[in-house]
Amino acid sequence: MSEREIFWLGGAPRSSSGNSDTGTNDAFAAEIARACARSELPVRRFVAAKGPFGSWMVEVDGAGGLERVIWNGRERYLSRESASKGGGWRETDRRYPDADGPEAQLRALQLMLSARDD
Repeated sequence: MSEREIFWLGGAPRSSSGNSDTGTNDAFAAEIARACARSELPVRRFVAAKGPFGSWMVEVDGAGGLERVIWNGRERYLSRESASKGGGWRETDRRYPDADGPEAQLRALQLMLSARDD
C-alpha cells in the first residue's frame, strides 16, 4: 500500500498551524451561527476542517429534526441535509455561491435558510 496523506478533521494531533481558508475561523463561525439564529435554527455544533479547501459543517435543530449544512470547499457548494429516521442523511438543497470567499458562502447560506422559511 502506498503512503497517503492523512486528513485530520480539525488538524493533526499537536498541530498548531492555522487554517488556510476563511471558512474555519472563529469570526466566520460566529457569522454562520448568527445566520442560523435569524432563521430560528439553534446550532448544535460547528465543525471546520483544516486544510486547503476550508470545508465546514453546522448541525442545527430544524422543525423536522436534526439538519446540517455543509460547505464542500473542494467542490465549492453548500449542501443542506436532513437526518433520516433509519440513519444517514438526505440532501434537501444544494447551492453554488456566485463568487468565492466567506461573504459568498454566507449569502448562499442565508438564501438556503430563507428558502426553508418560506
